Amino acid sequence: MKILVDARPLQTYSRYRGIGRYVNQIIESFKNNPDFYFLFFGGEDVDERSNNRILIKTPRRGVTFSDRIFLPRLLKKHRIDIYHSTAFALPYKIPGIKYIITMYDITPLLFPQFSSAKNIFIFKKILQSAKRADKIVAISKSTMNDLVDLQIISGDKISVVYPPVNLESEDGNSIKEIFPAIPFEYAFYAGGFDGNKNVKTLAKALNIFQKPLVLTGLINGDQKKELNDLLTNKSRDLIVFTGYVSDKELVLLYNKANLFVFPSLHEGFGYPPLEALKNGTPSVVSDSGSLKEVLKDAAVYLDDPLDEKEFAEKINLLWNDIPLRERIVNRGSEILKEYSIIKFKENLEIIYSSVLSGSD
Repeated sequence: MKILVDARPLQTYSRYRGIGRYVNQIIESFKNNPDFYFLFFGGEDVDERSNNRILIKTPRRGVTFSDRIFLPRLLKKHRIDIYHSTAFALPYKIPGIKYIITMYDITPLLFPQFSSAKNIFIFKKILQSAKRADKIVAISKSTMNDLVDLQIISGDKISVVYPPVNLESEDGNSIKEIFPAIPFEYAFYAGGFDGNKNVKTLAKALNIFQKPLVLTGLINGDQKKELNDLLTNKSRDLIVFTGYVSDKELVLLYNKANLFVFPSLHEGFGYPPLEALKNGTPSVVSDSGSLKEVLKDAAVYLDDPLDEKEFAEKINLLWNDIPLRERIVNRGSEILKEYSIIKFKENLEIIYSSVLSGSD
């Protein structure tokens, strides 16, 4: 068996997002397995954790188009049995080669107002190509149900495999050594700043709950200005933007926060609130997408993620109720057992074997 996993998302903007987490976890799971190979673009940023690396000499833009031309011949040249796409559209079907594709969510279709026409076009190409897959791996039941409900893909081709959550505390520097501007107590947000993440409602809620708020993630000048324009002068003094941080720094920020906030309008899985739980911090999150599926009763939920008054009330509730915070974290320690790297690896191995044998 020779399996090629597409690791190229680690060489794109996706490395900063959940897709990057997912690809990293596949490499960690199978880097020492001689049957597994990892596909990269050529360049200095090729991950070296596995010796089984295959380079594709194509541009990093226009992957959907260039893969149609170059990927089939590469798969045949290296005698690949299974090709696992982790982000990009599958090429046309090649006799004797099985296809697997991971689907994270269908947010661009559910909230097209937050995606460019180009991104929606590319996403539709990925969905169209998924019909050529021998197996679709969905990262949650919510994503699987969205695919089936919109009649995109037949349910019998989909298997749900939850990603692992393994970002946790380590002994290290004091948070003040790295982030001197961080207040002693704070609410914390980590993630993207595109529209579906709904950070604007969080900014409006800050005007009400009036507690220090730390925001981490890649944010551009326009996005920061839009948020600042929603804040009162008093609220602007309460907010701290850290920009992008390393995982070690992120762990510190999770660990020291009073609570985590995640107002996203839709998530296929939702790493951040689970990572917060892993580091002993409870969350206020939207009751949308997969979040209630994966967090279960280990969170405080927003009935309406666009209601800044409710958001402020829920934040104040969790901020002031220390026993509630402790109960959520204790419950979370049980739930997190479902998202282990061991289970993730075992479930993928079952899928690879069944696809290769044609028994699924």
